[in-house]
Amino acid sequence: SEKRALDIIYSIEAFIHSPDEDNTLKQWSKALADQGLVIIVDDFLTIGVDKDAEDVQLFSKSWMANMLQTTSSLAEIAGKHNLELVLDRDLGSEYQINKLNYRNQLPDMSPTKKKSHQGWLGSKMRQRLMINGKLTYRLVVFQKHGGAK
Repeated sequence: SEKRALDIIYSIEAFIHSPDEDNTLKQWSKALADQGLVIIVDDFLTIGVDKDAEDVQLFSKSWMANMLQTTSSLAEIAGKHNLELVLDRDLGSEYQINKLNYRNQLPDMSPTKKKSHQGWLGSKMRQRLMINGKLTYRLVVFQKHGGAK
């Protein structure tokens, strides 16, 4: 049976957990039809943030966030696989996530018996990085042009 090329690949809050963003984009590009779209809604580093900073690394480890990229650095990787960035929307600002979800406040990071597991720490580090402007929540769309490279 023939494999049919996909028109759209959609990833919401999953891409950040990819162990290899280059290979993920390569495989998605192979699966897409020409002019097909990859739509990603996820957390991205703010331009200029050091991905090796202690707080960023703590977030990465506790949230299992293997993919720490800015949208522009991800666009460079995607370009190797015939994927062009065609839309980059800051959903965090657009939907006032810091105000509505976090009340513009840094999280209480005091561990207790009920609040000491990995997911708890990851969510608190995500909030801290969002409030400190180091992390953004974005919608990015890539469009495939041409065949596989």
